Amino acid sequence: DLTSYEYIHLNAIKVPGGGKAGVVTAIEIEGTVKPVTGILSMINNGDVEGDDLSSFPVSYNGGTDLDDKGATGLPEIVEGGVDGSHCLKVVSNASPVETWTTQFYIKADEIMPRGTKWKLVMSIKADHASKISTSAQGLPRAWKGGFIDAFTVSDEWKEYSWTGEIGVDDFQSIAFDLNNGEDGAGNGGCAFFFDHIQVGE
Repeated sequence: DLTSYEYIHLNAIKVPGGGKAGVVTAIEIEGTVKPVTGILSMINNGDVEGDDLSSFPVSYNGGTDLDDKGATGLPEIVEGGVDGSHCLKVVSNASPVETWTTQFYIKADEIMPRGTKWKLVMSIKADHASKISTSAQGLPRAWKGGFIDAFTVSDEWKEYSWTGEIGVDDFQSIAFDLNNGEDGAGNGGCAFFFDHIQVGE
């Protein structure tokens, strides 16, 4: 009976000692099960239905005297996700000095070596139309190079999907710069919302 558990992970199927080898042809689960869609995620709580924020650090003061070198901030979990449930909210620094003064991170559970094929799927919206630029990083605030080309989000939910191959060493985090303006730093105090985040191969 697994009804008391929010999540389960099937690690192995074993036969009794001395048992004959066989082939598993089907697994039947009784009850209501949320279907698995998309990719096997390398992050925690990508659907934002739990309270684990370890995969989503935020740096609020990059480039300032209060430089958050370790990206020690966290997003807020709020109502209003894609399907009306929960999502992540990050409000950009009101007085940015760089486009990367506010950075939202997606940090994978493991380091992905150079050459690893990756896929990122997520839904994003903002208070108003805003540009987001990105970079590849090791741990948050350890810049490695460019990642996804800059893109624009609107005040309506939209699902984004990207694929590629890791071109840097010791890659583990993706930084999303939330203080982009038309020319340099800008867009202070804008709320960004993130939901249905999946990272994997």
